[in-house]
Amino acid sequence: MTPNNIPKISIGLPVYNEEKFIQKKLESLLSLEFNDFELIISDNNSTDSTPTICQKFANQDKRIKFYQQSKNIGPWKNFGFVLEKSTSDYFVWTAADDNILPGFFEKNICVLESDSNVVCSV
Repeated sequence: MTPNNIPKISIGLPVYNEEKFIQKKLESLLSLEFNDFELIISDNNSTDSTPTICQKFANQDKRIKFYQQSKNIGPWKNFGFVLEKSTSDYFVWTAADDNILPGFFEKNICVLESDSNVVCSV
């Protein structure tokens, strides 16, 4: 973490009924060499075991902030919710079935920090 304890990047993970993918996704993110992040998960009132899996991981890792919506707020608001909870200078959305390759965060942060005219990196 940076000196003021704000993580370098916020990762937004809006989810809904992702029990098939979510455990593998969380294990993958937590095993990356880059670890200066906060992971913001917003469960959109899933009807499967997604919230249970997410809560288990949040209980084990302080970088994970887990929110469970009391009713389904729709996908766009769920995406907006994780963005609003972000505390970092950098933000990225990801999905439960996305793969993030090793070095992805480091390479993108390097691009963003090397040129102040760059506001987005993929």
